[in-house]
Amino acid sequence: MVDSVPAAAKIQVFAGMYGSGKTEVALNQAERLSAVGRAVTLVDLDVVTPYFCSRHERERLQSAGIRLISAGGQFAFSDLTSIPAEVIGALGAPADVTVVDVGGDEAGTTVLGSLREYVGSNEYALIMVVNTYRPFTRHARGILESVELVEKACRMSVAGLVSNPNMGAATTAEMVLRGHEAIREACDRSGLPLLCASVDSRLAVEVEARLGDCPVFPIRRHFVLPWETRAGGLRASRNGWQRSKQSCGDV
Repeated sequence: MVDSVPAAAKIQVFAGMYGSGKTEVALNQAERLSAVGRAVTLVDLDVVTPYFCSRHERERLQSAGIRLISAGGQFAFSDLTSIPAEVIGALGAPADVTVVDVGGDEAGTTVLGSLREYVGSNEYALIMVVNTYRPFTRHARGILESVELVEKACRMSVAGLVSNPNMGAATTAEMVLRGHEAIREACDRSGLPLLCASVDSRLAVEVEARLGDCPVFPIRRHFVLPWETRAGGLRASRNGWQRSKQSCGDV
């Protein structure tokens, strides 16, 4: 898990620009915390990219003992998501640990900013997930500009960066290592901690052997894109998410 998150942080907020992979990181973090006995609440505040938000994982998360809070009913898969009252409770009085998945551009983090007052004096960690294979975070300068945008919009300070260079199923170890360098440079220039490198579990051993002193967080991918081939995954389409026909039959 992202072990370098401050131990006192009862609220762990994962943000990232479009395509950063922060939802995958947030989901994996919630699962790992639950697996070691923590009582985890996962708050889905991502109203920016509705096809890649953790509410799609509701049934599996609940079976793992993770409480999921997100909008329900007719707005459950809409950009117009209403913020449930439960969110205020999860931020204002977290029972154990609350993991928050929030859209990382200005529109997404503004949602979190509107709830900042409810966090109050609770210890939190705002964690920025960075994918250097996305347009606005290819280089250290763009990464730091994104950090500034997020901090301004949500009125919180970023506690550190998670390196997540990837191109989905096409990712190789070389791509991870090459993309990681810009994130390391951004941390060196800003003084922000480099918390870990999140890496697809199939590449984790090779990357860890070559990455040096940065901790590696192996993650399992939950979402499968239409052009990728993975039986039993979830597939995105213009009409929403559909279960793979290979596992669920015709839909």
